[in-house]
Amino acid sequence: MFASEAGAQMPGFLPSYYQEALQYDGRPLALTSQNDKEAVKRAVFENRGNVAVTIEQIACERAQCAALLEQNLKRQNERMSSGGAFRVVSAAEYVAAWNEDSKSILMYFAKLPAAIEVWIRVTRETSALAEEPYLSDVRRVLNKRRYDDARQRGNVDTGVWSKEIAQHVQDLRVAQKNDEALAVLAQLIVWAPSNLDAQIDFAEMTKDAAAARASAMVVWDNAEDERLRARAVKLTGLTEPKFEALPILEPGLKGLQVVLVPLPPCDIRLIEEAARLFSSSFDLPVRIARLPVDWTWQVPERVYREREMRGTIVQKSDSPVDFGGWTKDRYAIELAKVTAKDDPLARYWIADFLKSLGDKPGQYNVDRYLAQLGTVLKPFRNDDRRTMFVVVSGQDVYSGDANFLFSGTAVAEGNLVSLLSYARMLQAATGEPFESRKRVAQRLTKELVPAALKQLQIARPADPSDPYSYSDGLQRLDEKSLTLSTSTREALDKFRFR
Repeated sequence: MFASEAGAQMPGFLPSYYQEALQYDGRPLALTSQNDKEAVKRAVFENRGNVAVTIEQIACERAQCAALLEQNLKRQNERMSSGGAFRVVSAAEYVAAWNEDSKSILMYFAKLPAAIEVWIRVTRETSALAEEPYLSDVRRVLNKRRYDDARQRGNVDTGVWSKEIAQHVQDLRVAQKNDEALAVLAQLIVWAPSNLDAQIDFAEMTKDAAAARASAMVVWDNAEDERLRARAVKLTGLTEPKFEALPILEPGLKGLQVVLVPLPPCDIRLIEEAARLFSSSFDLPVRIARLPVDWTWQVPERVYREREMRGTIVQKSDSPVDFGGWTKDRYAIELAKVTAKDDPLARYWIADFLKSLGDKPGQYNVDRYLAQLGTVLKPFRNDDRRTMFVVVSGQDVYSGDANFLFSGTAVAEGNLVSLLSYARMLQAATGEPFESRKRVAQRLTKELVPAALKQLQIARPADPSDPYSYSDGLQRLDEKSLTLSTSTREALDKFRFR
């Protein structure tokens, strides 16, 4: 039996709107078999031998669903060997395409709030269909299903699936279902308030001026991304502080204090937030002032993740590699070449990395710039070493073989000078689920402690919670508190009363 053009017959375990993705050549596929009595529910839709789509569904709870996806991803990677390819891989789903027994197969393996659902489309290899718009249609109905299921299960699941629900909102807007999209956003920002994209979308869509301003203020207070903050500015009337408006650094500064010297690119408001938190936490005055001369970063000494790329290229090359003079484009070409025969999953991650490589900023050798800053700051220094100068920037820096540095300190022109970078503290670098200015301000405040106190030559503490203790990465930085240990506090107090 074949379906009429009005729509495909749907089994009871699938929602009716799945019809939107079960189309071929403008006509609905027909339900030809179904089984909803077993642990794995199954439905098969076909179009007279041209295309078949099988949907399988198995109920599971969150941890079990995650394990099933991970296990099947590994199994699928082994099954395809080098002959297939992944189109999408994420914590929520993966899409794989391969040929088998003269057939072209496209599989969409998706996690739902309480189930795994697998869509398998099969066509003849000699008449393989385009993957789009089929994949987008499947993703659209799956995200609607995720929203429906998560909403029934409560706020925790809605928060877990907030990114997919936000995509569902975008699908509704594309379909010009703006009232429905706004209703979903109104729920989403309550159950997942850290989703700042949803917050600003709601603020721009709602006709409630008070609600719009409230959501825009959430974005203003929490967004790290300059583009999100720019959208919030339009709705709040607030303005970001200008770098040019900062006071110019002047000579003659004395006494126990920290002088922060921002270098572009930098978020002045973030630096001000960290300065206030530092001052209130450690009872130390902080002054912010800019250099009286323009500052220019030269060509970065490293491209983004250069050390990891070099390691992969060397490992997979048959002969020694001379990386002298390599550009970002050269790294991309060679990395793709040496991994061309890797398994499908490895190739996917390399291709995914290379897609964004062109937009990633390079890294700067902090040692070179500390020497330069020592010269620039010398006219503003005097014999009172209690005045600690810390240069701060959003530029990514490193030293020696280290992947990156939060801060570096060196003797330059007879004085200790520190350069502090918050680039690796941002969500864009850490991959954390959502942005948080408060989190970055705390990290910046903690790292400002060693950047400043090293200039007083205070001994490092053994207490790991002391912000002046050594840290070797983001996890250690987050483990630190905003409370000095007794030994550090007493050493600092000696400078207070000179």
